[in-house]
Amino acid sequence: MRETMRAMAGFVLAAPTLDVKRLLGRHAWIDSQHADALRTRVMELRFPRLDADDDMPPAWMDFLSLLPRAADEAEFLSGVYHVVKRWVIASLQAYLAGADAIDDAPSHLVIRRALDELEMEIAEAKPFYGAGDKTAWAKFLQSCLTDLAQGAQAIRAVPGFSDRKPFELPPVPARDPSFHLAVMQVPPRQPRNGIESRIWLAIDHANETWAAEVPLGMIWKYPKADWELLRDSTRWAYDELRHSMMGERRLKGWGLVPGQDYPVVSDHFRALHENGYTIEDALLLLHALELSGPHWKAGLVKEFKQLGDQPSAVDCDYDWADESGHIRVGLAWTRYLYPQLTKQQVIERHTQLKEFWTNWMRQHHENGTHGYERFMQRIETLAAQIARGEESCSTSAPAKLSYGGTDVFAFDMPADDGKT
Repeated sequence: MRETMRAMAGFVLAAPTLDVKRLLGRHAWIDSQHADALRTRVMELRFPRLDADDDMPPAWMDFLSLLPRAADEAEFLSGVYHVVKRWVIASLQAYLAGADAIDDAPSHLVIRRALDELEMEIAEAKPFYGAGDKTAWAKFLQSCLTDLAQGAQAIRAVPGFSDRKPFELPPVPARDPSFHLAVMQVPPRQPRNGIESRIWLAIDHANETWAAEVPLGMIWKYPKADWELLRDSTRWAYDELRHSMMGERRLKGWGLVPGQDYPVVSDHFRALHENGYTIEDALLLLHALELSGPHWKAGLVKEFKQLGDQPSAVDCDYDWADESGHIRVGLAWTRYLYPQLTKQQVIERHTQLKEFWTNWMRQHHENGTHGYERFMQRIETLAAQIARGEESCSTSAPAKLSYGGTDVFAFDMPADDGKT
């Protein structure tokens, strides 16, 4: 489950379809709960041994590394859901059949929950890969799995399948090719009233997919990170995907179609990659931005309630609650990646990255290279339509939207130990 979860996390960055990204992100989080519960149970049964993460045979690791080498979304989904997850279900069912219901009752409880949710995952994924389970790729993976279950010590060599290049994270995550191109998601001007504030914030929420792709990419890139960090990163990612769905839901309610009436882009990744930064820098930038999230979003809850927009207020309320947990996980990644940095050095890195991001946005706005031309007329027309139905909001002051905000530096670093 752990390695399948990692494959799903990494492939989110390569998958172009939003619904597939959200499916994989949600299921990766669910699978992390299964893996955590089973891991805990295994360590109970092996006490005092603590090597539950280190006993996967090399051939099985080689097999699992094949999963994200799929040629497209359908291949990937069929391999994970039709082949691997069905095999996991069969294995768990076989364990239950042979386990004593009294002696091993805790295992029964964990496994029954996992079985129910794995069946749910397969049913939810099936519409996205259709007959993909009949492809040569799925049949190849099934044959490998059959060999391993029978004791094989290596993956069978099949040209075009076993020799595919190892999966690498795309430096700029994929977006649906049917979406209109844009450079950034941030509109080229500030909102002029309360109505536009609501639309601007919904667009920002709808684009939080990038914030999910950062921890998911880290899960794939750092397989040796502490298990708790990998597990908690799936929740971080799932939260961010939920935030993107919050914004999309509000925008759809107003009649805006994602990628057609407003941009859905990978602007943070694009800006960083074009200027020589890495996913680790994206992690630091995201952490820097989220440090201001709870305070800012809590204020927006009050502002949107005053504007009479209860859905936006509720979304912001859940958003800032989520971000309180993200700050903790982001700090854990920072300590894992940069134990040699002091708190002051981390603050300086945060400041530098936020200044870079702010200047990148400002430059494209000032140069008119933001790519918003096809979207602004549609958005302004929508705002005017809403204004006619909500006259009091059409003249209300805009909410205090921010793409940076004030940081809360309540943390320490290993490098600070022993310093005054």
